[in-house]
Amino acid sequence: SSNMNWSLVSLALVFPLVYSIGQAFRRREEALDDIADVKALICNQLMAQLGWEFSAAGTAPKAAWYGRQYLPEGFDERTHANLVGLVT
Repeated sequence: SSNMNWSLVSLALVFPLVYSIGQAFRRREEALDDIADVKALICNQLMAQLGWEFSAAGTAPKAAWYGRQYLPEGFDERTHANLVGLVT
């Protein structure tokens, strides 16, 4: 029977396994950060769609900031539903 150094064999097996697990967790954390960024951007878009006022078409800038009244019926509800659908 050969005299084998088992500590060297165990190191050769354990090190790649530990490294692979660490890399998997790092990739997972990066993916979660990216998902959080996308959700934040969608929430910002929702707030912009629901809250910003703009000038009506054909008026001078800053002359009449009531352009939201010319949006189609149910615009805010559809926008909210679409953006919430993206987040969930």
